Amino acid sequence: MTSVMGLLEEREAAARVRAEELRAEAERVLAQLAEAEGVLERRF
Repeated sequence: MTSVMGLLEEREAAARVRAEELRAEAERVLAQLAEAEGVLERRF
């Protein structure tokens, strides 16, 4: 039987992985936004 502490540690590990995935996605989105803004600035 899995202990409560073990379950919490598993959930924490999964949350850390998900947080890192979201940080990476945010970085990609910000890079794309900067690129799109640069295109718009060059057009006007």
